Amino acid sequence: MATGTSQRMSIITDELRSQFDTHLRKHFITPDVERDATDKVVRYWVANEKMGFVLHSDLSADDDLNAIIQAQLAYFKDKGAEAIEWKHYDYDAPDTLPMYLLKNGLQPDEREAVMVLEIASAPDALKATPTHDIRKVTDATMLEDADRVHNAIWEGKRTASERVLAMWDAAPNSVSVHIAYVDDKPVSYGRVEFPAGEGNPFASIWAGATLPEYRQRGIYTQLVAARLQEAEERGYAYLTVDAMPNTSMPILQKRGFERLAFATGFVWSSGDE
Repeated sequence: MATGTSQRMSIITDELRSQFDTHLRKHFITPDVERDATDKVVRYWVANEKMGFVLHSDLSADDDLNAIIQAQLAYFKDKGAEAIEWKHYDYDAPDTLPMYLLKNGLQPDEREAVMVLEIASAPDALKATPTHDIRKVTDATMLEDADRVHNAIWEGKRTASERVLAMWDAAPNSVSVHIAYVDDKPVSYGRVEFPAGEGNPFASIWAGATLPEYRQRGIYTQLVAARLQEAEERGYAYLTVDAMPNTSMPILQKRGFERLAFATGFVWSSGDE
């Protein structure tokens, strides 16, 4: 039986961070994303969103950081980028990198906690069959229920359908969506992504959102459980999630997740110019 969080030894090690960097930063493989690597950075281009990302860098204080940052901005702008994000993790070197990103016109977004859970050691609450009405999405029409929840909370942001349909079109098994219902009304949803790549042990959960009037009923935790159980069935060893430090992070910590890092996206938008 799974033990309580306080009794469990931490799984966060340099080796785990190295695996995370390898599979989810350096060699992140997802169907709608183009990867390109130089000797200093690994960058990704999402053509249908006109958005570029730098997810990993191998830099030191001896590098010309201004020139390297400007080169990435130019690379993505040449592709027609409307938005660019450099994802900085708190263990990235050099320590001065955030200062240089700011200096070159990238603005910090909200800091997120990168959380990870070893699935085999997940607590009983995440291994139990959910008691709430949670359904796995089976077709595009059902995705409209996820959009109803999404639009009520994040109006104006890219919908669940836009993200998921693009991934399904390229690789149908790369993402699943689970929706929680109360009296047949969709009240919460979240997706779980299964990145490709040989030996990749990480699945990741995204977009956990619950209508305000249905919070504090255990629905969020059971949506995590449904997605964790699918990841376990598919043979993944770890589940990761980017969590807001003051909201979902404490809930996830109670369920055995540990903080791998704090991460901040430094962003540029064409509307800033």
